[in-house]
Amino acid sequence: MELRSIPEALTYFVTPKAVDENSVLLQQLPHWAACSITKALEFLTPAYKGHPRVMAYVLRVLESYPPERVTFFMPQLVQALRYDDDVSCFVKFLCTFFFSWIIIHVVGPLFIAGRIVLGLLGLNYFSVEIDRHILLS
Repeated sequence: MELRSIPEALTYFVTPKAVDENSVLLQQLPHWAACSITKALEFLTPAYKGHPRVMAYVLRVLESYPPERVTFFMPQLVQALRYDDDVSCFVKFLCTFFFSWIIIHVVGPLFIAGRIVLGLLGLNYFSVEIDRHILLS
């Protein structure tokens, strides 16, 4: 069994000391199995100093989970922004996450509800026109 397939092993290799020394072990993070969200949140503390490889790993971990799970940890993610010197990385993630969430949970259901209402009213012509407009844009 390859060590990189064991997320729990990160605790022993990705340490504040490894970050201070810019250890070559950090180069293995892109290949490491995704850990839990709570473990990823630990890497957002000041001890890890926003190391680019560690931050990239955290983003990959967060993107590997369904939005419903990540939403639960949103307050901690927002709090972690205050420790991040290179805020752009997390701002991009948060903006992408919230935009996706709005599309999936707000716009999508409204669009579907609108089509259902048009269908119930016998106005399927408008529903087809909406579909055609979306496909052409």
